[in-house]
Amino acid sequence: MRIPQKQITSAYGSIYVTGGAASQTPGVSPGVKITQFAANGLSNGTTPDHVNDQITANSAGVYFTSLSACVSGTATADVTLRLYKNGSGDSS
Repeated sequence: MRIPQKQITSAYGSIYVTGGAASQTPGVSPGVKITQFAANGLSNGTTPDHVNDQITANSAGVYFTSLSACVSGTATADVTLRLYKNGSGDSS
């Protein structure tokens, strides 16, 4: 389905920590929520909330989400990062 350009609205939001200022001990499957965010970033059409470690879309719609992270660990460490939708880690 093609969506006319005039119906596309930009929405974005960010929460972050910089300078490697956070560390968190990893959990076991299914993992643990990252709770070290220190500040809210820029936003439009969303509500960033670093205190509760989440970004909420202000209106219903179809969203493209992305994640950027730098992690460190041992050479045998296996790291998996996951975005959650409505508090669920289900990737569907």
